[in-house]
Amino acid sequence: MRAGLRDLGWVEGKNIVIEFRWADGVQQLPEFAAELVRMKVDVIYAPSSTMVEPARQATKTIPIVFSNHADPIGTGHVASLARPGGNITGLSELTTELNVKALETFREAVPQARRIGVLWNPTTPSQVPGLQSVKAAGESA
Repeated sequence: MRAGLRDLGWVEGKNIVIEFRWADGVQQLPEFAAELVRMKVDVIYAPSSTMVEPARQATKTIPIVFSNHADPIGTGHVASLARPGGNITGLSELTTELNVKALETFREAVPQARRIGVLWNPTTPSQVPGLQSVKAAGESA
């Protein structure tokens, strides 16, 4: 990130200040997001849905940019990829759709499989629509 900013002429300590907050766990994220809002930062970089959600709850006006969101539409973080609306935007991995495709591919590779286990982290907002899509695809087969 720093190298990319430098390439665009932004030099830390000269014409940009980067306020990092490192959480030991997801429970710290809401307070860190609120702290950045109180500092009146110009933009919040929240790499994934886990970080976007606390930032979304902390502000409706400061732009929030993500780079690695699994399902920004399914979580309600953006209205659409073409027109995100609100103050949140970024790049999506389209994981919900890819999860369904992975299940289809798995079915082709291992057609005798009847029970498939899924590891899930309920603190990751984007995993909820992803899990729902996989479950629906599995039930329709």
